[in-house]
Amino acid sequence: MKSSLILLQSLWLSLFQKPRATSRPLNSSGEKNQTNASIRRLDYLDSIRGIASLAVIGWHYFEAYNMPLGCTWWITKPLVTLFYDGGAAVCIFFVLSGFVLALKPVRLYGSHYSLRGELAPYIITRASRILLPYWAILLLSSFVGHHFYSMPPTIPQANPWLLGLWQGPGAQNLQAQLMFSQTSYLPQGWTLAIEWTCSMILPFMLLVANNGVLYLALFVFLYLQWFGLNIIWIISFALGVAIAMRLEYIQELFAPMSLKKKYMILLIGLLILNINTIARYLGMASPALKGYLMSNAAIITTMGASLVIVCVLVSRRIQGMLRHKILLFYGRVSYSMYLLHILVLVSITPKILNGLNAHGVRGVTVANICGYVCTVAVTTLLAAISYAVVERPAIRIGRWAVDWCRSLATR
Repeated sequence: MKSSLILLQSLWLSLFQKPRATSRPLNSSGEKNQTNASIRRLDYLDSIRGIASLAVIGWHYFEAYNMPLGCTWWITKPLVTLFYDGGAAVCIFFVLSGFVLALKPVRLYGSHYSLRGELAPYIITRASRILLPYWAILLLSSFVGHHFYSMPPTIPQANPWLLGLWQGPGAQNLQAQLMFSQTSYLPQGWTLAIEWTCSMILPFMLLVANNGVLYLALFVFLYLQWFGLNIIWIISFALGVAIAMRLEYIQELFAPMSLKKKYMILLIGLLILNINTIARYLGMASPALKGYLMSNAAIITTMGASLVIVCVLVSRRIQGMLRHKILLFYGRVSYSMYLLHILVLVSITPKILNGLNAHGVRGVTVANICGYVCTVAVTTLLAAISYAVVERPAIRIGRWAVDWCRSLATR
């Protein structure tokens, strides 16, 4: 345990050291190093995103219909709650996003990153990846809300949170929802607003961080002071960037470690990530400690998310488990699942529960579990369709737009 804590201290301090000058910037002819080995997609990270998306669905489902009463004796236990902990899932999203977006330019350019020639293609690519699918699901939600919205009585009974969705004057203003000023139809869009902002300042983060991650921390601090963006989530994103910049050192640090120790550190990371549940148990002995942990839960959860992702990056065994075809599938469709699950909860789940009740499934616990399973299944089906007809075409549009802009620049 002591050696694990020493390693964690070394890992934390390493994030603030200046990146090595030898971190694969350019090849001997001064051109970009674009070998497949250096920029290949880390598909196992998509699986983490898929698991996090399922956690968000669980979080919102239980917020809409409460937890199954007959399962509370085990479903509220530490680590189990991670499967529906929306706060932990959001932290995972932001740390992963910062890491994945930073990794490619870091491996291509190292400390030679420049905005010249890369900023416009990057913005076009991010817009096609984030905004186009969001707009498509927003329009679909608006159409369903106007023509098919109904909330029949169900067992279990819907909570006020669910009954209030898609209601009010804000739902009529689609223009304000296009860039997240309002999020009536897609209330989860608040995270996309922060994701879009972080994505837009990433090139400047990388430029500043050429001299070391400490400069990145200073940039984030000054940005927060100037613009006042929610501090926790931009820190989560910046930690992902820092991990990408120090990845080679982190891998060297963990290389001689046994698999048992890696699993121990992963467990520590998961427990930190699960601080909302852990604090509840610690509060039985010390209410003051519980209050402190809960008041700082967001930043503590961010530390746990970073540690979990680091453990995945340094363990081939864990990567192999995350490469299971089912997890990879959920990773591919995770963004569509994230966008679509509120539509399913509002417009489809109540009808499914009402139908189950009409056919004799009226026990609160059984109906609740059946409703959750059906919600996940329907969201998965719609997400697979959305990935094929919305996300993939949006990605192709982005690539076409980048190629077109570059062809204009070479004329």
